[in-house]
Amino acid sequence: MPRIPRITNQQILEAARQVFLQQGFGASTLEIAQQAGISEASIFKRFSTKEELFFAAMGIPEKPLWVNELESLCGKGDLKENLINICFQIIEFYHEVLPRIMMLRSHNLEVKNQNPCKMSKY
Repeated sequence: MPRIPRITNQQILEAARQVFLQQGFGASTLEIAQQAGISEASIFKRFSTKEELFFAAMGIPEKPLWVNELESLCGKGDLKENLINICFQIIEFYHEVLPRIMMLRSHNLEVKNQNPCKMSKY
């Protein structure tokens, strides 16, 4: 009977996101495991490669939470207050997401600039 995980995938991704945003793709999975408080093997039981972990951690939501809020506010309350509230949520969303976009873009450029003979499993 398999053991019940003590940490969720989301918690691992949050730890990975912190480490990757601080150190880039070159960060070690051992550092990520230490940040999450788990063994390095636990990471690879859930994510087959470091690159898979990287892309999952840097992932951007398909539908930001503020979109749902916008839909729920249509025709309700004070328009000006609603717009101000939504604008703050949009700013917060991009404050969180733009560093991820930059990291993804940076990693993409690193991969393109590598010698194909030296590239590991991509």
